[in-house]
Amino acid sequence: PDAWGQGFATEGAGALLADALQRPDVTRVYAHALLSNPASIRVMQKIGMTYAGLWTYVGLEGAEYEALPGTGPRSAPAKRP
Repeated sequence: PDAWGQGFATEGAGALLADALQRPDVTRVYAHALLSNPASIRVMQKIGMTYAGLWTYVGLEGAEYEALPGTGPRSAPAKRP
């Protein structure tokens, strides 16, 4: 909790996404978060991932986000599902 809100998750996730999208064998990067965790959803949006659909985990509702090669990480937020 001491590190929450300081941008560390966004910075790390953005670097991982950029690296993955530069690899020639990667066709899609996807990530999941529970709807009860809006901070994680916001990180995915901030790094340029787009909403791809509903997702569930052990009966809990969540969201799937994706990024495709050529779209790359960006700082502009995407729309919420």
